[in-house]
Amino acid sequence: MKILGREELWIHTHFLTDCTRLPEFRMREILKGMAPVLRELRIAFGLHFTQMQNERTCRIVLECIPFAQTLDQIQPRLQTVVRDIPSRPPVTKVVQEKKDKLRLLLAKRGAEKREVLLTNKEKDMKEYRERERRQFLLNKDF
Repeated sequence: MKILGREELWIHTHFLTDCTRLPEFRMREILKGMAPVLRELRIAFGLHFTQMQNERTCRIVLECIPFAQTLDQIQPRLQTVVRDIPSRPPVTKVVQEKKDKLRLLLAKRGAEKREVLLTNKEKDMKEYRERERRQFLLNKDF
C-alpha cells in the first residue's frame, strides 16, 4: 500500500492511500505501528480510518493538523508502516458451475418432496373416497 497524498480537512489530516479496503486486523497493525511515532512527536491524538462513498480509496485520518514540519516527518514514517500491506484484498473467485449444481440439487429435492406430497394427497383422497363409499353403502336402503 502507498500513501498517495494528504489533505487537511477542518481539524483532521487525511492521508490518501491506494488501498480499496482495509480489514480490521490491518487497521490494528497500522495503529500499533504509528502509536510510538505519534508519542515520539508528542501528538496525543489518534488515528482512524474512513472510506468516502464516491472514492475507491481508504483514508488514514490523523485526528489533528500538526505543524508542516511534523507532518513532513509523519508521512514517510506512515509510508514505512503501510508498505507491506497489500493495496487490494485477496479476490474471491465465484464459480457459477457450483451454483448451477446446487440449484439442480435443490430443484431435484423439491421435486421429490412434491412427489411425496402428491403421493400422500392421492393416498388421502383414496382413503376419503373409501370412507365416503362405506358411508353411502351403510345409509343406502336396498
